[in-house]
Amino acid sequence: MIPFKAIAHNQEYSFNVPTSWDEITLKQWLQLHNEWNHKDIIKLIAILTGLDRDTIFNTIDIDIDEKIYPHLKFIFNKIEPSKLPVPEYITIDGKTLTVPKDVTIKCLGQKLSLQNYTALAAGQDKKQRDCYAYAIAIYMFQEITSKTFDEDEAIKLIPIIENCKFIEAYPVGTFFFNSYMKYLKESAKNYQVSTHRTKFSQAWTKLIRMVGSVRWTLLPKAIFLTMKKYFSCRMRMFSRNSNMTKQQMKSKND
Repeated sequence: MIPFKAIAHNQEYSFNVPTSWDEITLKQWLQLHNEWNHKDIIKLIAILTGLDRDTIFNTIDIDIDEKIYPHLKFIFNKIEPSKLPVPEYITIDGKTLTVPKDVTIKCLGQKLSLQNYTALAAGQDKKQRDCYAYAIAIYMFQEITSKTFDEDEAIKLIPIIENCKFIEAYPVGTFFFNSYMKYLKESAKNYQVSTHRTKFSQAWTKLIRMVGSVRWTLLPKAIFLTMKKYFSCRMRMFSRNSNMTKQQMKSKND
């Protein structure tokens, strides 16, 4: 980071300019992908320095083209996030924490919370990457807070997670999210093995195939529709059994 000072609106502003991907936060990376058009240099500087657009426009004592922009050219050297290794440790809010490798030991509430969050994100047309901060907040809640899991408190951790280094938080978030998807797939398989070949069994088989190919944003909806088919099937079976019982009792009485 290179520190700078500038005057705007008769006020002095202090800010830092990153010089490498190692100094970019997860929030800044998300903003680069969700808000920047790869052309607007003022927007780029606003994202990477934390200054608002109006302040940058009104600076009077600093040459952006000569002093700031040259340090930001690393942004145009593309980085492939999918190739970033999952680190053994991640720094969150100044604390170095060990990244848990086995998320299957986490409680049911944590898994359901991520499922609900992804369903909400899908409804808002967000991307998978927008769920990574919450995935970390959920699966590392105990490590961060030393408390039992609380969904409301986990949501409050999102801004803290987004302030983590991108090169650490992105691969950790990806790992947790993919582990959650794997959990869904394995749960579907296990349930199918223990289920008779009913209409629900056939629908669940279809869901298993979908997990590997469907867009992640459609998955919560697919689960809902599958469960709806299951309960509809169960209600019809109950109704049939009830009618058969009534007929048998009537025959005995006759």
